[in-house]
Amino acid sequence: MHAVYDKEFFVSCAVVHPRTVTEVQEIMRLCNKMQMPVWPYSVGRNTGYGGAAPRVPGTLGMELGRHMNRIHEVNVDGAYALVEPGVTFFSLYDHLVKTGLDEQLWLDVPDLGGGSIIGRHQSDFCAYLSRYSTDRRRKYSGKGRWVYFHMVVSSS
Repeated sequence: MHAVYDKEFFVSCAVVHPRTVTEVQEIMRLCNKMQMPVWPYSVGRNTGYGGAAPRVPGTLGMELGRHMNRIHEVNVDGAYALVEPGVTFFSLYDHLVKTGLDEQLWLDVPDLGGGSIIGRHQSDFCAYLSRYSTDRRRKYSGKGRWVYFHMVVSSS
């Protein structure tokens, strides 16, 4: 039988739900020591890459969306947001409305508003904030258009 149809092939040996970057580092350290592959995933469909299904049997699934879903900062002048992997387009938009920043920033949302901003950017390079122009009919282009920084967490 081809592995695509094998219900036991694409199964994690275990799933962890870290809450902090420190916990992610500890998990990566342990998996590195045990030479165990890790399959990180967050919220959204991600059907093109298999979603939460790992590619290698015996892989540890690391679900980053359940607890790591905080918005740390939204900067209007720089038109950027510092978010964790579980922050969705809907949750960032709700935050902009609640804080009154929706009048100053435009959040470009794909068809999957419940998906992860970081995950969407990783797959298609198309998650960004833009500043409204002074007449609010045009958006500024350039500044804030692309994701400029990702925090890479390794075992060290």
